[in-house]
Amino acid sequence: MIPMIWIRYALLVLILPAYVIALTRRRWTTIPLWLVSASVVMTQIALRAQQSTLLADGTTASAFIYAAETTKIMVIPIAVQLAVTLKGMEQSVGNQLNKGLSRLVQVFDAGER
Repeated sequence: MIPMIWIRYALLVLILPAYVIALTRRRWTTIPLWLVSASVVMTQIALRAQQSTLLADGTTASAFIYAAETTKIMVIPIAVQLAVTLKGMEQSVGNQLNKGLSRLVQVFDAGER
């Protein structure tokens, strides 16, 4: 059980570098953040399963607690993926707008000659 705790904390430390990598402008760079976050969730579930088997009194955590823990961890990659997607959409719309404006400027420049 002790190695699982160390793995969990190591994965939590890896979230920050994965977050920084995910903020670059390419879509595939969010993959490490998704992998680290999913690994944290899986180790958390494995730790809870080990603890519930060790407890002899039969108490188990409710599904709401599992869902809340998963949501707390997975909200980070979801928000980053949304931000990266919106940033990509903004850049594509901006590029299309700049192309349209440059054509308009060319039309006006051609009329002045």
